[in-house]
Amino acid sequence: MNDLRYAARTLMRNPGFALVAVITLALGIGANTAIFSVLNAALLRPLPWPGSDRLVRVYESNISRGWDSFSASGPNFLDWRRQVHAFDQLAAWRSQTYTLAGREGAEKLDGGAVTAALLPMLGVTPALGRGFLPEEDRVGGNGQVAMVSHRLWTETFSSDPEILGRSIALNGTPYTVVGVLPSGFQWVYGADILVPLEPILDDRRRNHVLSVFGHLAPGATLDQARAEMDGIARGLAAQYPEMNREWSVRLVSFYDWILNPGFRRSLLMLAAAVGLVLLIACANVANLLLARAAGRQREVAIRAALGAGRMRLARQFVTESLLLSVAGGGLGLLGALWGIDLLRGMSPGNLPRVDETRIDPSVLLFTMVVSVLTGLLFGLVPALQASRASLNDALKEGGRTGEAGVRHRLKSALVVAELALSLLLLVGAGLLARSFWTLSHVDPGFDPKNLITMQISLPHPKYAMAARSAEVMSHLLERVSALPGVKAAAAGSLPPFGFGNTAFELEIEGRSAQAGETAPSANWRMVTPGYFRTLGVPLIAGRVFDDHDVDGAPPTVVISDTLARRFWPGQDPLGRRLRSNPANPWMTVVGVVGDVRNTGLAQEIRATLYMPAYQSSWTPLTLLVRGSGDPAALTASIRAEVKALDAELPVSNVQKMDDMIADSLAQTRFSMTLLAVFAGVALALATVGVYGVMAFAVTQRTHEFGVRVALGARQADVLKLVLSHALKLALLGVAIGLAASFVLTSLLSTLLFGVTASDPYTFATVALLLSFVTLAASWIPARRATRVDPMVALRCE
Repeated sequence: MNDLRYAARTLMRNPGFALVAVITLALGIGANTAIFSVLNAALLRPLPWPGSDRLVRVYESNISRGWDSFSASGPNFLDWRRQVHAFDQLAAWRSQTYTLAGREGAEKLDGGAVTAALLPMLGVTPALGRGFLPEEDRVGGNGQVAMVSHRLWTETFSSDPEILGRSIALNGTPYTVVGVLPSGFQWVYGADILVPLEPILDDRRRNHVLSVFGHLAPGATLDQARAEMDGIARGLAAQYPEMNREWSVRLVSFYDWILNPGFRRSLLMLAAAVGLVLLIACANVANLLLARAAGRQREVAIRAALGAGRMRLARQFVTESLLLSVAGGGLGLLGALWGIDLLRGMSPGNLPRVDETRIDPSVLLFTMVVSVLTGLLFGLVPALQASRASLNDALKEGGRTGEAGVRHRLKSALVVAELALSLLLLVGAGLLARSFWTLSHVDPGFDPKNLITMQISLPHPKYAMAARSAEVMSHLLERVSALPGVKAAAAGSLPPFGFGNTAFELEIEGRSAQAGETAPSANWRMVTPGYFRTLGVPLIAGRVFDDHDVDGAPPTVVISDTLARRFWPGQDPLGRRLRSNPANPWMTVVGVVGDVRNTGLAQEIRATLYMPAYQSSWTPLTLLVRGSGDPAALTASIRAEVKALDAELPVSNVQKMDDMIADSLAQTRFSMTLLAVFAGVALALATVGVYGVMAFAVTQRTHEFGVRVALGARQADVLKLVLSHALKLALLGVAIGLAASFVLTSLLSTLLFGVTASDPYTFATVALLLSFVTLAASWIPARRATRVDPMVALRCE
């Protein structure tokens, strides 16, 4: 307590020093606390389902086609459920969209068809009513029941306690509400409406549309489940070679499914970055303490003369360091509260569990531990150095001791470490910035400017017939195209960057698959006439769809340039025929269009074929409208036209294409921005550290500079002497930092696009920047050295 009281009085007598030290530490500790709170919420806190460590995501996989994690087919799921023993429960989900008819018009809802076992597997208890019964989840059973989300119950049904047993119209079909989901129900997929799955289960083994989940049986391990499911998959491949050949099963724990490796790598990279910022802050404060210790040599000598031992002296200095670090930790915790809100606002919507970020007891414990360890880290070396001072030399009037040289070397070493760590952070930020710039300038294959999208669901059974759905879409596009400010309008099954994809295997006419050969595959889209003109996709050969490509007309298809070159290299693809499976008719290629990056700028271009939407009753369709100006101004007019055509057609997911592309880059932008901020803080701290060391060196060498000037040295000579020392520190720090960067930036390779982890341009630019900043920070102390008056400098001698 005596040490604490004395440390507090000492720091209060030096408020400027204490304030700078505390703010420096608060920056480092606060940044670490904020990032740790995100790590704690996303990676360390248990998933919000009881027994989540036993839950497994089950994928189908076809490596030969590049489909590592694919949805499962209904018949395969049923076969797995009958044969597997490593899972005591196996459940499935199929994402669905529903149109809910109401008094104020139609409302489009996201939801799913689920097996009866899914909610019990997740430990979900309905807030009202019950879940689905096994007999309701069977073909031929009473499958016309539904569960509604707590949000839908409160907002649409006004928390009606009589909701149970009420009939609601979903896609024109009556369903009876049997339960309300709890308000805290968290699920990866949107879930406003749930209905039983098996009564509507697709019985085609080729159609992979299910998300499958399992719960490991007691005593079973994930490896045992993998081995058993692999055996079942091989048996199904032998039993159904046409549909299941080359298909296997991939199992992933819920932890790895929710928190994918890319997201974990980004978070760990940011944690490492803020750790480096804290080290730089520690080096800065250690330099401040070393400089302060130089002015306390006589105090230390008097204490030693009165009988204080080295450990007693060191303890006093460490106590002061801990007091500073605890104060910095407290201020940093307040900053972290603001930082967490900032992180939530900056984070993209697809980052898992970021909304759960908060200051909880584990975060408080982390902050406390980091504060104490930080105090020991930056305070121990200055404390030992101060306690080692020479008693006789320190008590001499005006004496200079050899300890000054040792202390100066320590300060220089700390600055070199700061520069090296700063360079490491700057290189990482520079690589991510170059990667982001390259990615954001990738040509998507179409013009996204002044383009707006919105989803329109055509509810069954009202629009079950292809002719009926084609008629309403044709009339809607005519109405929208006639609106003032609209340049073009079209519709498609999935817009580019719609965060979804559809693909199937292809059969090429005249080309038979060889034994062991992988069947060709391609992505596909349903589109209306005018789709390519609206998007600005160039026509390379043939024609695009027109009003003659309707139900009953010969099936046609437009293919992408990549598909044409892959399957008909050096040949004319027009007039060639292909189909998705033997049960479907042949489709004739009538046109070739440019490649479009439908699934993301970073994704490789995939072979894609486009089919006429008017030959199918595919729903939902996405309306794409190109305006002459800001398309957002057209939204109200388009909604009015949809309502005038059919009041039961819901409009949802209204987005500008520019925003959709920006959203696809959100996670990359988030990581890049945070790393750039941390690198900027590190650079600022390093700059302050360099300035402090050079100012301290100039003060210590005032006598030397006075002698040099008295002997005829020019101001330029003194300036050169100081700046050359700063340049040596910069070059040494840059050399160490570059060596560390070459080794460590390879860990960033999976986060980069279009730039290597050892990009020479980035390394050279950062090295030059850091050298320039070091010289700039040394300029003021160097100029001060040139103004030394030799009479004043030598008078004390």
